[in-house]
Amino acid sequence: MNECNYNLISKSKKRFRKFIKLVVNSSDISDQQKRKQLGAWRDDLYFPKWCLGVITVPKSANTTLKRKLLGQLSCRSAELIRQDVNGHADRQYIHEALRKSEFSCRHERLLKSDVKIIVATVRHPVSRIVSFYSDKVIGSGWPPYKKNELKKLYDIGADDSFDRVVSKIFDVPDEYSEIHFRSQLGIIGEDIISDSRFISIRTESFDKDFSSLSSKIGLIDLQVQRENVSSSSSVSISRTSRLLIEKRYERDLEKFYA
Repeated sequence: MNECNYNLISKSKKRFRKFIKLVVNSSDISDQQKRKQLGAWRDDLYFPKWCLGVITVPKSANTTLKRKLLGQLSCRSAELIRQDVNGHADRQYIHEALRKSEFSCRHERLLKSDVKIIVATVRHPVSRIVSFYSDKVIGSGWPPYKKNELKKLYDIGADDSFDRVVSKIFDVPDEYSEIHFRSQLGIIGEDIISDSRFISIRTESFDKDFSSLSSKIGLIDLQVQRENVSSSSSVSISRTSRLLIEKRYERDLEKFYA
């Protein structure tokens, strides 16, 4: 298949919107089932030019990674995606633009033999939950309907303190967690983690790690604006909350920060 054919992929966008509508609005499935479907949602990409698979891990600089990769695709389809993204008021529209492109793929695609590298960005769990809270819970990173969904399904709202949100997240089984606070291991998958082709880019050492990836697949390290940068200093983190987060995401710490 031609690498770049952006205009032919409208069906993917429709499928995604149908999925979200089903999960959020359906009265035929329980809230528990909705939570499981939201937690299981994946956003995988494959770029044939570099034989590169990408797994989206929200709140871990994955937007920055996507901008860097999209900026280096030299084909008509990529130019159309860039125009679409740059002309859109929502800075996060890049996720939907790539999701509806031919680069979007199923999880199984990443395990095929022609994939040379599988990459995902990761972030220390404490900083990641702070970013989720700052951006999605009390900030402007989500529209009202998404915040209403978060309140309905998880009883998490803007009137909750950070400590309160952490205590609620701690009690949610990982497979029923909304993907922005699901464990990074749960999002990426054990099969990918154990694959010798997998590499992680830490948010905390993004420039260094991306440079290493660039040397492997022949990228130019383009400078792009960092998105959704949240500092832990903007939220007061109690010792109790820190310990709860580290316990809740102990396998993330073992896999990515040991």
